[in-house]
Amino acid sequence: MSVKLSGLDLAHSYIDAGYWVLPVKPYRKEPYTQLAYRGYLSATDDHNVLQDWIDFDPDMNIGISCEASGIIVFDVDYRNMTADSWSAVKHFVWSDTHIVTTGNGVHIYYKCPQDLKVRGKLYDGVDIKYRGYVLAPPSLHPSGVSYESNDQQIIDIPEYLLKEITNAVR
Repeated sequence: MSVKLSGLDLAHSYIDAGYWVLPVKPYRKEPYTQLAYRGYLSATDDHNVLQDWIDFDPDMNIGISCEASGIIVFDVDYRNMTADSWSAVKHFVWSDTHIVTTGNGVHIYYKCPQDLKVRGKLYDGVDIKYRGYVLAPPSLHPSGVSYESNDQQIIDIPEYLLKEITNAVR
């Protein structure tokens, strides 16, 4: 039986898992710059700092700094996809890794090396989040939809996908 964690506990569990987190304004995607004045570069892995942020605004969204956390996230936005991009993303290992549903699509998480040089977009409607951050559950999308996870472990990025995103840097 799994126990559903509250937002506060879930935010702390990200740090326990080795991720760097940052405060994001409620119902927004922008960092809380009065708390994290350098945006995603102010992400922390310190429970005390996170608790101070939560005490300041318990309704804030939680962001995960990707590169600092050793992850890369493919941000699939259904509204912006074309038939060609739908065809291209079929080769993703959708069910074997951590996936978060968002207000407009999904975030597909993979572990990856740090200091990669990757482009910002893979296909129309598929952005690559690496230098930067993503919202994490239980954050609320501006539409009011809650980010939800499939609770799978994050797997290593498949070699073919790593080659595709690093060979295509322009």
